[in-house]
Amino acid sequence: WRAEQYRTMLPALIRSWREGFERRSLPFLVVQLANWEADGKTFGDDMIAELRDSQMTALDLANTAVVVTADLGEGDIHPKGKGDICFRRVVAKRLADAAASVAYGEDVVHEGPRFESLSREGSSLRLRFDAGGQRLQVQGGDLTDFLIAGEDREFTTAEAKLDGNEILVSSPKVSEPVAVRYAWSANPNLVLTNEAGLPAYPFRTDHWPLTTKGQSIVKDNDPAN
Repeated sequence: WRAEQYRTMLPALIRSWREGFERRSLPFLVVQLANWEADGKTFGDDMIAELRDSQMTALDLANTAVVVTADLGEGDIHPKGKGDICFRRVVAKRLADAAASVAYGEDVVHEGPRFESLSREGSSLRLRFDAGGQRLQVQGGDLTDFLIAGEDREFTTAEAKLDGNEILVSSPKVSEPVAVRYAWSANPNLVLTNEAGLPAYPFRTDHWPLTTKGQSIVKDNDPAN
């Protein structure tokens, strides 16, 4: 769970493989961690959310794609039985679409909305997204799983509402907000999608130090470490 280290290790891995195969533009597809544990706060929330965030660094390189799966599974990153079959089918479809777009240049919608920028409007923050020309949609009613914080860096549950193709986020507890996080948990509820039904990427607007910086749940005396 060295999520902070993953931010440099994943791009380094991609570059290394491309160099080894002597293909500088070798397509590389990354599957984000699926949901884990029951809904709500669980052990490892920050570590899992931070690792998903670190997996997004793959997109800093050309010819890459990141497939969201935090909306899939049954609280287990390795679903079993019928859940496993459904999980694999959806992931396979998303990977196939990503490959068609990234590797073969086909005009295929292969990713959901991605956070682009924010601006302050009084006690609210307005979020803008790269939705690939599609409209933002909310699945299942309320727009949930948004957190907001001020300069104190203390995040609290936020109220979010769709405003055209943008989102306004606020909380009566935070009068001067500066940062937002979405789906920042082990088992988030990914209700924000595009018209194709692909979920928005979990994200954070801040660049504050990760809780996993310099840390690991692997013990120093573990022979596997």
